[in-house]
Amino acid sequence: MSLLLASYHGVHVPDLRPGHVKLRWLKPDWHRNTRVRERSKTCPCRAVVYTLFQTGGLAFIQRVNADDTVETERLRTAITREMWDWILTGRAV
Repeated sequence: MSLLLASYHGVHVPDLRPGHVKLRWLKPDWHRNTRVRERSKTCPCRAVVYTLFQTGGLAFIQRVNADDTVETERLRTAITREMWDWILTGRAV
């Protein structure tokens, strides 16, 4: 493994931009899907960690902090990836 990959620990979510969007967060539906694939994740060194998941043609984002775990509704992958980009650029929380 290269030194660059060994030292890389994940994407940090930037500060929120003015006029950011508040996403709708729901309690996790643990029993809905049995086969879920993790596609991307933000750096776990931060207090809040976001993870992008895909399952059966749909995708969702999970947000984990010290107090709770919530996730977005399951939507078409293209829509969820756009929301993921919003989070990674400080345009959504």
